[in-house]
Parts: sequence; C-alpha cells; structure tokens
Amino acid sequence: MTWKNQHALGSEPRRHERRRLALPVFAWCEQNAPPAIRALDLLSGSVDLRRDLVLVEGIFDLHQLRAHGVANVAAVGGVGVAPGTFELLSRLGVERVTLCLDRDQPGRAAMTRAVEDSTRARRNPSVLVIDPERLAPAKDPDEYVRKGGIAAWGALFSARGCGITWRVLEFATDMSTDAPTVMRRQALARAGAWLGALPPRLAVEQEDAVRAIADRCGYSREAVERAFRARFWSCVERNTGVSPPLEVG
Repeated sequence: MTWKNQHALGSEPRRHERRRLALPVFAWCEQNAPPAIRALDLLSGSVDLRRDLVLVEGIFDLHQLRAHGVANVAAVGGVGVAPGTFELLSRLGVERVTLCLDRDQPGRAAMTRAVEDSTRARRNPSVLVIDPERLAPAKDPDEYVRKGGIAAWGALFSARGCGITWRVLEFATDMSTDAPTVMRRQALARAGAWLGALPPRLAVEQEDAVRAIADRCGYSREAVERAFRARFWSCVERNTGVSPPLEVG
C-alpha cells in the first residue's frame, strides 16, 4: 500500500494524513526546487519500522538497501536533508533517525548541516549517524551493500553513534592527543561554543559530547566540563536567562 499524497517538507500533515499514520508512512515531494524528495512508496505496515528510520542520499542507495530487506529507509535526494525535515518526521511518529550519507566532502557537509538543523528544531527524533568513513572503501551505501551484503550493513548499522557527539568531534577532525596545545584548545573552544548553545532537551547528548571531545583532545573530562561551564554555559545563562543544560555530577 502506498501513500500517494505529496506535500512540502515542513508543512503540517493534513487531518486525513494524520489519521493514516498507522498505515504505510511518509512520501515526500518538494516540487520544482532542490532538494527534490520524490514520492516513494515507503514502509509497509509495522509501527516499529516507522520509529527507526534510515535516511540515505540517493535513490540507488535506497533501492540497494530495500533489495536486501532493509525496509525502514528513505532517500533525501542528492543535496542533503531539507530544513523542516526533522520536525515533520517527529510529527509523523518517527522516534529515531539514522543518517547514512555519502563518503565524500559534500556528504560530510550535508550530515553536519542535518545534525545542526535537528538541534534547532522545536521537536525532533533522536538523531544518530553512521560516520561516512565507515563506508570505506565504498563511496556510498549502495556500493557498500552491493559489495558486502546485508551482513556488512548490519555491522555498519550497529556502529552508528550519537549525532551530537559526531558533530562535536568534527571540530577536532584528525586531532590527536599529542597535537600542539594551541590546536587542541582551539578545537575545544569551537566545540564548547556550539555545545553551549544547545537547548536543554539535549542535555544528555551534550554531556556525552563533552566527554568525547575531552578524550579526543587529551584533556580530563572533569577539566573540560569545568571550563565549558565557566566559559560557555555561563555566557548562555547571562544572555538568555536560561540555565545551561549540562549538569556535572
């Protein structure tokens, strides 16, 4: 069964669409403007499939995964996740989204934008990511699954991680604990400024990300937590009147 209705991303689902959410789920189309997300017949049946959705870039990625029995997958087109996507998915009952985009610079950039967009949404599913480098030597999910089969995909899917942590570690790409002190502190400053602006609903993800960036840059977690609270969390509280989300035990 296919949902043939089409609507722009970010629009409120119509009443009759909301009634159909127990049926096969969403097909999107944003006509005459990139990114074009063409109407696809998506998940059939299970509410559990709808709760945990995989987003890939291209149609070939989608069809390759479907051919191998991966039902809970949708394609966003070749240019990334459009603004408003996460709020729409949340309204449609999606609880988790896993981003699996191409292993190239545009793919990494699209994943970065998508994670950042999800943090600005008023409501959104939990966002997980599959680091594009895990696809190596393949360049996209299509090639990865075509060459490795469903077992390879299962292992890849099991290695997904928190989108917030992934985004923070991108501030310290290729960083090592023996990198020059200035470089490590600059990476921490970029990460702290971004983390300090996250909404309180992401407090748990924020805390995990603080610990990850501390480990990456070779500082103790306790020191980085104290520094971030003093330098970034307090600035947010002064400017907004809202207490920062991170609670250090």
